[in-house]
Amino acid sequence: MARKLVMFNAGSVLPIMEDMITVVDLEPASLAKRYPKLAEALGRGRVISHQIVNLGSGVVITFLVDD
Repeated sequence: MARKLVMFNAGSVLPIMEDMITVVDLEPASLAKRYPKLAEALGRGRVISHQIVNLGSGVVITFLVDD
C-alpha cells in the first residue's frame, strides 16, 4: 500500500500559505527522486517505520531504517 503525507494549512497567519496543500509520497523511490540528500542518508536501508510531527511552522518526518 502506498503511503503519502498530506498537509493542509488551513489557518496560516501568512496569506501566501493560507489553504496550501502539500503532498509528500513516502515511498523510498519517490523520496529519493524529490529529496536526493535524504536518499543518500537512508542509503540502501529499508524504511520500516516513520513518524510525523507538525511543529506549526513546518513538519518533521523521522524514519526508522533497517540497514
